[in-house]
Amino acid sequence: MDTITEDGTFTIDDKGVIHNIGQDFAAGFVVALGAITDALSALAPGTMFGRWTDTDGTIYWDQVTILSDLDKALSLARAQNEIAIWDLAEAKEIRC
Repeated sequence: MDTITEDGTFTIDDKGVIHNIGQDFAAGFVVALGAITDALSALAPGTMFGRWTDTDGTIYWDQVTILSDLDKALSLARAQNEIAIWDLAEAKEIRC
């Protein structure tokens, strides 16, 4: 699955559709909602999960949501002690 995007980052929705977040979503902010240990159980209706690699090489599998408001996205991420969110329009992470 690392071939989906250059860095291996992608999101899968509740129907099992794999999305390249750099191409399939034009705007918004991807926020992790918590670590995934069993990907199949995470795919409840309306949920998505994704893979993210931090700058130190640590790989995270998280349930995620996409919010349109930057302040709300950062607030949610900070409340969950997340490291960063992903800005879809700018194709870059924003550290919390």
